[in-house]
Amino acid sequence: MRKLTKAALAIGLALSAGSAGIVRSQQSDELARGFQNPPPEARPHVYWLWLNGYVDPRTAEAELEAMKDAGIGGVLLFDMGARGDRSAVPPAGPAFLSDAWLNQLQESAGQAKRLGLQVDLSVVSSWDLGGHWIEPRHASMGLYQTQAEIEGGKPVDLTLPFPAPPAEAPKGPDGKPAFWRDVAVLALRDACRQPGHEFVFKLDPDGVHDLREVVMDNGNPRAPSDLAATMTPARDFTVAISSTGPRESDFAEVMHGSLAPNSGPQKFPFPAGSRGRYVRLRLLSGHDKARARLTLGEFMVL
Repeated sequence: MRKLTKAALAIGLALSAGSAGIVRSQQSDELARGFQNPPPEARPHVYWLWLNGYVDPRTAEAELEAMKDAGIGGVLLFDMGARGDRSAVPPAGPAFLSDAWLNQLQESAGQAKRLGLQVDLSVVSSWDLGGHWIEPRHASMGLYQTQAEIEGGKPVDLTLPFPAPPAEAPKGPDGKPAFWRDVAVLALRDACRQPGHEFVFKLDPDGVHDLREVVMDNGNPRAPSDLAATMTPARDFTVAISSTGPRESDFAEVMHGSLAPNSGPQKFPFPAGSRGRYVRLRLLSGHDKARARLTLGEFMVL
């Protein structure tokens, strides 16, 4: 009796294992078939663009049938303006949501339904910024600037020139954009600093030094007459120091001064307690604004 019980148990286990293998095989087959022929809710959808609102009925029907044959599950119908070479874009179709446009929508939606394709519709034309119902103050905007040069050091009262808007921007009767407003007016010092007017020095010997003063001398530059005509002695300058490295973020500006145009040493003291490993000199302007080349005979850090 004990032997029969063991035999029955062994047979039961063998049958159970075989049943599990059959179930796994069936599940695997179903998964593979699902990829080969996915249900409608699992099929991809695509954009269907009606460029310029233009639709050829026969072409539209052929496109829907091609999408169905390719395994597409639905379309997002999007009425969109066309840009680029005007000779290559479709002609203008009916206005968005006009009777003619809605008739074509009804026809295409019926064809899609017959093919089992889902149709979603973008409720605006050309993204969310287009359409005559979008007021200019809610439409896409840009930030434009204009500038004027003035003499500083005194109050000024002037009207800044109006920026030139893009040609395609909607305009009012006065020729200005249909909507605009001032954002900010900034007064910035014109440093007249050219490339090469900035110098970074590493102090010798290497290490952090106590800094007392800088000595500068405009000197008497000698140059051919044609070159000398473009040169002017340096005037405004700044000095910054760094105790770590030569990167822009390492420096702290500690001095802003002006040089006399004559030759001879001119001393400028550092603030008390100044220490640094690197010193940066920026020449901001010269004594003759009409000349772009700045000259400096000597620069010393003590």
